[in-house]
Order: sequence, then structure tokens, then C-alpha cells
Amino acid sequence: MNAMIQRIFPLVFFLLPALCLSCSEKEDLIHPGPCETPGIQEIIFGVNDFSSWTDDPLSLDTARVVGDTLHLALGYGGGCACHEIHALDYPYSCCIPDPNPVIRIFHDGNGDACEAWLHRDVSINLKPLRKEGVNEVPVLVLVQESTGLRFVSLSYVYSL
Repeated sequence: MNAMIQRIFPLVFFLLPALCLSCSEKEDLIHPGPCETPGIQEIIFGVNDFSSWTDDPLSLDTARVVGDTLHLALGYGGGCACHEIHALDYPYSCCIPDPNPVIRIFHDGNGDACEAWLHRDVSINLKPLRKEGVNEVPVLVLVQESTGLRFVSLSYVYSL
């Protein structure tokens, strides 16, 4: 038995560090930190053609308004590529005068085929949605989830 342990020990001694090194390389891929957009994002206005925007599914875990900021907790599959999240002003109807704002969240996974489940908090500046003479604006958040489009209705209250 001792002779067998003496034969296996050198193999384990050399293979274990190699396995750990390969794990650390994969760990770096699962957490692509520099890809995340820091700080508060601005809403992108003036987009008329949404067909060129990639819209990979994501999960909207929570949505809330605090002060002038919309806070979203999002989840999505991936881990091997940078994921981009964009908030666009989404004109859902051309026929309604002065409709309430719709913020459409677009997610571009950049072809990421990895299967880790990632969580990300996104903050969006709501100040551009203020309307003169009122102190509250209903806001609709629209997200493409794997089961279809999800609408979340919120209220943005601010001081005049």
C-alpha cells in the first residue's frame, strides 16, 4: 500500500497545481468586470429603428424608483463575453398625444454561449422624463424575458 501511495503522490503533486491554474483562468471568464457600465446610465433618445438593436433575453428581478433614479436588478445567462445593457426611450404609439414614457431595456450578450447565471444592477437617470407643471410621471419599463415581453409600471415622483 505504501508503494502505491509513493507512486501516486508525485502525480497528484504535479497535476493538482495544473488543474488549479486552469480553474483560475475560467474564473476570470465568468466575471468579466471591466465590461460592466459603471454609474448611472442615461436614457438614449431619438432612436426610430429598433431592428438593429440586439435584444437577448434577461430576467428583471426588481425595478424601483428612488429619487431621480430607476434601479433595476437584472439576471442573464453567460459569463464568457461582455454584456451590454441599454435603456432607450421607446415610442410605443405614434397616435397618442403626449404618451407616458416607456423605457425599453435592450440586452446584448455579444454571442455569449456560456451558461453561468449572472446578476447585475443597473441605474438609469430619470430626470429627462420630467414634465413641466406636474410632479409625477408614470413610467413603463419594458424588458424582453425568455418567456416574452414583460411590462412593469412605476411612478416617478419629483419636486417641482
